[in-house]
Amino acid sequence: MIIPDVRGGEHLSSFVESDASGNFLFYEAEESFLTERRLYVTGPSPHGAVQLIPAPFNMFPQLREKRFKGQRILVKKNIPLDLGDVPVQVRYGIVKVNLRDRNGALLITNIESWRGVWLRVRDTRGRTITTTSLSINNVQEAVNAAESSITVALPEGTWRI
Repeated sequence: MIIPDVRGGEHLSSFVESDASGNFLFYEAEESFLTERRLYVTGPSPHGAVQLIPAPFNMFPQLREKRFKGQRILVKKNIPLDLGDVPVQVRYGIVKVNLRDRNGALLITNIESWRGVWLRVRDTRGRTITTTSLSINNVQEAVNAAESSITVALPEGTWRI
């Protein structure tokens, strides 16, 4: 994925997925062309899970580790760019979150009630990285109401949900 660096408070993003050979091509309007970009390389998006911290990671200023910084690249208009072998910076793991009350009973077993659920992700220091609600699509894909659980994808590491 490539996004322009932030200039003057402006965020413009180009999301590009590579083919099996690692090649990708993106098109951009003449007036928005910028030569300096950030490349974020992640593992595949896990299916059936809500991705709570997706790239581009510059949208999460609390993520200060090197792996979340991306790689600076220079793009020249209409000139192919060969980045060579680029390592994956962030890999995602799957976590199943079970919601229980203090007695261990299932907390939310009605699928409709999941639409009102908000998830907050904190780092090991307790800093809030993101707080997000669930879309209807998230609920359909990742919630198991019978188990009062949701499947989420997070970058490898230690997180508090």
